[in-house]
Amino acid sequence: MVPPKHTERREGTLAPVKMFRTERQANFRKSVRKSVVQTGKQAKDEERRRMEEYRKLCKKEGIQSSRLAEYDQQREQANAQLDENLKQIDHDQTLTGAEKRRRKFSMKQKLASTTVTEMAEKNRKKPSAMVSMEKVQATREAQRAEVQAEREAAMKQKFQRIRARREVQQYHQMISSQECRANRKTGQGRRAPSYGGVPQVVQEGRHSIFSTGRVRPTTRAGECSTR
Repeated sequence: MVPPKHTERREGTLAPVKMFRTERQANFRKSVRKSVVQTGKQAKDEERRRMEEYRKLCKKEGIQSSRLAEYDQQREQANAQLDENLKQIDHDQTLTGAEKRRRKFSMKQKLASTTVTEMAEKNRKKPSAMVSMEKVQATREAQRAEVQAEREAAMKQKFQRIRARREVQQYHQMISSQECRANRKTGQGRRAPSYGGVPQVVQEGRHSIFSTGRVRPTTRAGECSTR
């Protein structure tokens, strides 16, 4: 029996080789994935070409485009996320070398076949009750933080006033104690009321004895009367 030529199989004159079901499924998934990736790459190349032309036009006209800024930001975020995922795969000790290479290739291929518009659409949250609740919660959190900041500022100002008042009181007490010590050094005491027309000088101590023989309490040693 003469073996068939390769040209005959290529031209379709011979029946295709029969494959098992799993092989057919794997081949189908591979072909579909390849076509999807190829289509995505073409779409991304077309998008990049259009954005570069738009960038040149904006540069020529001197226009600051927010669309270009958002486009660049989305690309940078996607690249940063890819780098982080690749590092996580490298540090994963449960994967073999072949699995790591396969996962890295899949991630890079997915990024290469996904346009920036699709990324932005995927990250953009659709309007729903949950999104509205998140907005309300964020507003309440901002209001609560503002009230807390105002309260902390008021408490700080209150403590500053209390500290300043205490410093003034301590200063006056220090001045009065210095005056008392100066009076004791010069021998000037507090004048007591006169008895029988003769003024008596009150001595500093626990008690003072007057000429009448009575004992009158006075200020303690080291204290100064303010009366």
